[in-house]
Amino acid sequence: MPADAAIMATTHHFDRAVEIPTREFSFRARFLGVFNALSGLVVAVVLGEGLARLTSSQPERAIVYLTLAMAIRGATSIFTKQSNDAMQRSIRRAWHTWSTGHLAGRSASQLHHLDVAIDNESEQPSLQVIETTAITSLVGVIALTYVGGPWCLVIVLFLMALSIPVYIRLGRQSSAMNAEFHQRRAALVDRQLTVLRSLTDLRALGAVEFGADSIAAESNAENAAVLRAVRITIRSTLVTEFLGGVSVGLVAMVVGLALWHRHIALDHALVAVFVTVEIFASLRRYGVEFHRRDDAQAALEFLRGWAIDPTLSRSNTLFRADRL
Repeated sequence: MPADAAIMATTHHFDRAVEIPTREFSFRARFLGVFNALSGLVVAVVLGEGLARLTSSQPERAIVYLTLAMAIRGATSIFTKQSNDAMQRSIRRAWHTWSTGHLAGRSASQLHHLDVAIDNESEQPSLQVIETTAITSLVGVIALTYVGGPWCLVIVLFLMALSIPVYIRLGRQSSAMNAEFHQRRAALVDRQLTVLRSLTDLRALGAVEFGADSIAAESNAENAAVLRAVRITIRSTLVTEFLGGVSVGLVAMVVGLALWHRHIALDHALVAVFVTVEIFASLRRYGVEFHRRDDAQAALEFLRGWAIDPTLSRSNTLFRADRL
């Protein structure tokens, strides 16, 4: 019973110290996501209207529209980035303040895992922004159907259904490579510290070269993990850009044919293309970053175990083999 009471008290302190401040940023992150998505759709409409007026006898109005679009885009990007950075700094500060009382008796690899876990968990608000932006951007499908017609809707929905699983799969592959890299980095740090502590004994035994070779082997394994991660990143970029380009290209072809036969106005055609770009840009980013939600959840569980059960957490690792 005393042990259970201590665990409950530790859990309550943990919730008060870090989880509740994290939840307080959830509403702000959701608001940022909605604001970011709606402003992106507004920029798409304003940009389409501005470019359409360049071909008319209203160049002054076109310049006003284009300037307004750039101003909205720039202000939204700056506001979103600064808000995300502020939330991450606040959460990271809360975690570091909490973790200062839980560092005794930890190895170098465990401290490395702690730093990575804090970084992953502090990104929770930005992940909520990305998720809310992707969901809210689907409102653009209504505008796309209105200005581009039903064929644009069919194309977007089909490619959306095709691309989301691909984005999620690529994101999980990237997550696995990220986990392997951090695991190799922790092993390298542990090996370096072990050799450094045993340097006197290695010299006495004439085995200094063996220690250097073991460090070199861990370093080569880390470099191999980095190269695999780079290959997956390049492949993910090619696939996502291809799918995004195909979606925009097909919508542009449909509205271009409709424009050729005078079934649609130029401003409607341009708005349809730019709205498609906004929708798939949000979905692409969400698909690629989807795996980071699992990383943030794993980080939270790791930190909870670190706080509640010190004996267990000394053997606990953030990057498990089943995630590789």
